[in-house]
Amino acid sequence: MNRSLVLLLLMLSGLSACNEPDPGPAARIEYANYEVIERSVDGNIRSIKFRSTPVITDGFVEDLSEVYSVVIDSADSLPASLGKLPKLAYLVINTSPNVTELPASYGNLPSLVFLSIGESSITKFPETFRNASKLKTVYVGRCPASLFESLTLFPSLEKLSLQGTIDLPDALPLLPGVVQLGMYVTSKFPKIGGLTNVETVEISGSNASNMPGDIGTLTKLKTIRLSFHRAPLTIGNELVPCVALENIYLSNNVGITLPSRLGELKSLRVLSLFESGLEAVPGSIGGLSSLEELTISKSKVKTLPSSIGQLSKLKRLSVIESALETVPAEIGQLTDLEFLALNGNAILSLPSSIGNLKKVSSLVADKNKITEIPSTIGDMSFLRTLELNGNQLTALPTAEIKRLTRLLYLSVGNNQIPKAQVDELKVAMPALQIWE
Repeated sequence: MNRSLVLLLLMLSGLSACNEPDPGPAARIEYANYEVIERSVDGNIRSIKFRSTPVITDGFVEDLSEVYSVVIDSADSLPASLGKLPKLAYLVINTSPNVTELPASYGNLPSLVFLSIGESSITKFPETFRNASKLKTVYVGRCPASLFESLTLFPSLEKLSLQGTIDLPDALPLLPGVVQLGMYVTSKFPKIGGLTNVETVEISGSNASNMPGDIGTLTKLKTIRLSFHRAPLTIGNELVPCVALENIYLSNNVGITLPSRLGELKSLRVLSLFESGLEAVPGSIGGLSSLEELTISKSKVKTLPSSIGQLSKLKRLSVIESALETVPAEIGQLTDLEFLALNGNAILSLPSSIGNLKKVSSLVADKNKITEIPSTIGDMSFLRTLELNGNQLTALPTAEIKRLTRLLYLSVGNNQIPKAQVDELKVAMPALQIWE
């Protein structure tokens, strides 16, 4: 199935938004209550959307024999005859509150790989779904909590997404095959310890104050994504036992508190906090011996702990548009660092130890309150980009900058630097682009 059709299915089911171009009048033919989305070269219907309760005669079933994608919107009932479509792989259902069950025939669809149930009153999946051996992805919208108990029927379930679900059970059932879990716009976090092999957990739009209490039992968890959380969230030390955790992405949250024992996550490679209301970085961060990328954006962080110098594998460090006032001298110990961004803070000066960062190719420190650049800047032999725009500089260490033979771009605008110094660099370094 190509990407465009996948995005279309998600859009129609209310799970995502996309702006895919219209396939044109030749591919879209509207009828009384359905619309053909795609036809094959020989004219067979391949994808169809029903705008209300499907009316499917035996003859129509034959016409749909090549269909692999069906979307049903606002249906008051569901035809059992859809269970006769041998190639149906993607089924998206949005029903009225009157629909309380799925036809048993749907569980026998031999090609079904994707099932989405939007807001409905469906209370359970039919026992026939034990036969759905190819079904790997299930999306569940605002449905009764009892529906989740029957998720155990699916023998090959790998991806489970809970969309806009308010009536969640206290705990998800034992689902050892699931490797990816998404919870979107939920009112609470159920216990998820039954997902013993889950590798990715994505949570968005919730208002819970703590992570699922049993998250530490997920010893195969590799990635956590948490976004648009509507209440302050404490990520406690219950996360520490997740020994396989490699990536934490936190974005657009009201407020985040990191675990005090963060440094015990020895497999963590990426820690990204974008606009998450972070106020402090725990000193234990120095224990993240595998960390390669640290991003802190639009935060309330004023200082970085000196232990940051222990991050020997760190390659990218970004603390941007935050409240950072000082840069610890220990930053000079990050000898594998390749990219350093400190723009949009309240930094008064850069430490002289910055000259030890000989692998850094980009240093972005614009929009701060820096009054002087250390002479050791000339030791950053691999530097290609140096951005100092919008500070309080009154002079440049021109002799040291001339030593930067790889430097291609220099930004020094909105400072009080004498024009003669800029002109001196232009003459000495004709290949250098200078923004002043």
